[in-house]
Amino acid sequence: MRILYSPLAALIITGIVGVICVSLYMNGRRIQQSALTVQKMEVEVASIEAKVNLVERNALEATSSTAKERIFRDELLLQKPGEFVVQIPDQPLPSAKPTQTVTSLRPWQQWQQLLF
Repeated sequence: MRILYSPLAALIITGIVGVICVSLYMNGRRIQQSALTVQKMEVEVASIEAKVNLVERNALEATSSTAKERIFRDELLLQKPGEFVVQIPDQPLPSAKPTQTVTSLRPWQQWQQLLF
């Protein structure tokens, strides 16, 4: 019992308590870093799941019978019995051309333009 009251024992106990406190602090920091990493990975997984859902939906649409028929009719120009396929060429849209307004000049202004 006398050993506990010596200064050497107090120093050793203080050292052990210090090591435990530092260890707890380091573990707390690791837990915080792990939580941030998990949060980043959850966001990444959510975005990848959204992309996968979009690709699956597009794949289902592309393999549906209506999509196949649309491809057959539009791109391959196939027809059902009794139908006639008429392909209309793409026509460019008419562009709006600026109209030039002709202002009538007075006779003296016409002479002025001719001479100068």
